[in-house]
Amino acid sequence: MIAGTYSLTVTDANSCAPDVIVTDVIITEPAVQACDIIINDCPPLFNNTICADSDTGSIVSWIPPSFSYACCTTVDGDDYSFYMDFNLPESSEVCWEYNRVQRIGSNNLRLWQSSGTSDPYFMAPLQYIETSSGLPINMELIVGSGQNFNWTLEVLDENILIHSQTISGITVDGLRTITIPSSVPSGSYNLKFIFSGTGNNQCYVDRMYYDATLLQDNCSDGINFVVTSTHTPGDLLGLGDTSVTYTATYSPSSGDPVILTCDFDINVIGVNTSETILDHVDPTCFGENNGSITVSGSGGLAPYSYSLDKIDYSNTSGIFNGLSAGVYNIYAKDSQECVDPSPIEVTLVVLDTENPDITAPTLLNIEGCDENNITTIIARYPFSSIPSSNIKDTYITSDYTASDDETIASITYIDIITSDSNYPLVVTRTYTITDSCGNTESCTQKITITDNINPTISCSVNVAVNVDTGTCVATAVALGIPSTDDNCSVDTVTNNAPTTFPIGDTTVTWTVTDTSGNTETFTQIITVSDNVSPLITCAADVSVNVDAGACTTDATNVTLGTPTTNDNCSVATLTNDAPATFPIGDTTVTWTVTDGSNNTATCTQIVTVVDNIDPTFVSCAAPVSVNVDAGVCTTDATNVTQGTPTTNDNCSVATLTNDA
Repeated sequence: MIAGTYSLTVTDANSCAPDVIVTDVIITEPAVQACDIIINDCPPLFNNTICADSDTGSIVSWIPPSFSYACCTTVDGDDYSFYMDFNLPESSEVCWEYNRVQRIGSNNLRLWQSSGTSDPYFMAPLQYIETSSGLPINMELIVGSGQNFNWTLEVLDENILIHSQTISGITVDGLRTITIPSSVPSGSYNLKFIFSGTGNNQCYVDRMYYDATLLQDNCSDGINFVVTSTHTPGDLLGLGDTSVTYTATYSPSSGDPVILTCDFDINVIGVNTSETILDHVDPTCFGENNGSITVSGSGGLAPYSYSLDKIDYSNTSGIFNGLSAGVYNIYAKDSQECVDPSPIEVTLVVLDTENPDITAPTLLNIEGCDENNITTIIARYPFSSIPSSNIKDTYITSDYTASDDETIASITYIDIITSDSNYPLVVTRTYTITDSCGNTESCTQKITITDNINPTISCSVNVAVNVDTGTCVATAVALGIPSTDDNCSVDTVTNNAPTTFPIGDTTVTWTVTDTSGNTETFTQIITVSDNVSPLITCAADVSVNVDAGACTTDATNVTLGTPTTNDNCSVATLTNDAPATFPIGDTTVTWTVTDGSNNTATCTQIVTVVDNIDPTFVSCAAPVSVNVDAGVCTTDATNVTQGTPTTNDNCSVATLTNDA
């Protein structure tokens, strides 16, 4: 029957009408049933008594309670703690970040708003998510015909990308789910929803739902079902009780919201350790174990136990005896196994802390060669490179003093060579005094051992040598070995001799150095002589004609050439004895080469002068006319006087003949 007013008539089995007719029976519509919020695991299963891990409290973790809601009609996503169908204008959600999306108020969110060129996205407010078993992020999409796009989910920790996952090729309506893996630690994150591809204004986000706790109360507007909390796992909770409240809110489209809370307390126990000052006993001396510390615990739940190493808590009295000087960290633990996170630090100091006094002459100069000259007679105590025996019974004199307010246990000394070289040798002697409590004091004494005596040296005789064959120097010259001596010991003997000796005198200086750096020198003369003559080869012999009109050849008209010379050192001069004019015939020219040491060599060259000019007739005698001899038809030559022709030559006429 539907709601309305009805008349009710009652009859019996015999159809007898009753005396009374009941009228005006009213049936009304039942009130709209509100959705119920369902909570599980409240309070969470964890030990609500937490030991503090610092003086300010402890970082506490727990698995949040789970929330869901149930209405008359089941809706996909109603079993998640965060549900949103985008039924408010975009301007109502100041905690969300939008880019190229538009809230149109019809229970969905439109992607690809017409303005802009970048990919659409929106980012949810800061939320706590539990990912230990993986967390599904569900989104129902409405996809227009012919659309194809991708959905990328980014998990951000203060703009640092922690995880990213993409579903590609979305072309039809329906539910899409990206699961945040358990490899992403549970914690507080912003979830960013990014869309890319060829979508347009016909693509919508219809609703989304997943499990999360909203961390900002003022950001719950427009969210259909949301859970907020006063604290989240991983928060630092202070000492004492902290009330944690989770609030689940279902906001229907009309009517008042439905709210359900989960409250539980977390107790952070802080244990403190304090020292009883009146029972603090410091040891008498260093090394003695007669110190004592007394401490007591507070906070937490008695009784308490105590430890010096945070391992052995067998001490239940708080009294620690048999302690030496030092710094001790003492921990207290209550009956709930909570330990003071900041142990008390107690310092035991030695009562006798005053050092003894000791003095000694600061400087001591000794003539000698080495540390062996430090003797009992000269330096009071012999040289000792290791700690000496106890000398307290012989130490104190007018120049050497020692004292202590208690008892002097020992006085020792040690010698250390502190100079960088043996000249002079410096030894630092350190005297150390120790009293009966182990307090010490030291003083130092500088002992300088000086050797002022120079060594002696005498060299071998001077050395004279010739140059090496084919060279102008001498090598491997045997210098001899000097004779040296020193009052301590000779350290080095050196000289400045060159590797090769040039011609002439070279002074070699010998230097002897003793172990104290004292030196002496001596000189030695090395004389190198060049006894090698130079080499010379003359040019070829020369043949020339006499000069025109002359019977000789001028030297300027004779090309003698240049001899080839060489010397192991150097050629100084090259000369010849050629005349200014060369006569007819052979002339021997002698060439002489001289080197830098006046060694000489010669060669000869023949210059031949040839007379190639014919003699001349200046004039012949006059013609002769004679008669034949008597009785014959000829004339005998003896009867003919021919006369003598006139002749000339550049040198001389040797013969004059005729054919008469």
